[in-house]
Amino acid sequence: METLKSYIDEKQQAFIVCSQCGARRIVDASKMGSLSEIKAKCTCGFVFLVSFERRYFYRKKVNLRGEYLRPPPDKSWGEVLVVDISRTGLAFRRVSGSPLKTGETVKITFTLDDPAQSVISKNVIVRRVDGDKIGAEFVDRNLGKALGFYLMP
Repeated sequence: METLKSYIDEKQQAFIVCSQCGARRIVDASKMGSLSEIKAKCTCGFVFLVSFERRYFYRKKVNLRGEYLRPPPDKSWGEVLVVDISRTGLAFRRVSGSPLKTGETVKITFTLDDPAQSVISKNVIVRRVDGDKIGAEFVDRNLGKALGFYLMP
């Protein structure tokens, strides 16, 4: 059985689209309790599973090379591989350079794989460190046109 992933937004609503006929429906997730997956049947008769992701924003899986730079006076840097991006932050793997610490602010620069090869440079606060896996939050939530368009599901 096919499984569709749906993201629950800040209004506790989830948007579901049937992969067979394209029919769309908004579901009130506040009435679902702790359920994270349901069986759904579209008006066209197609039956599928819906897996709900309780994130406020879509998280896009990527594989983008980039680098981080510490602010002065340190100015040390390292190479990274960005593995996912959302409207509020990103996750990356540190490929080289000295380890990062939770709470540290760095500038991360990477190139999108969009047709324009847009270069993104954002200040981030490191929120989670698990070895070389880093979760970071954008300091400025204004994504800009290129990144905002890139993150559209």
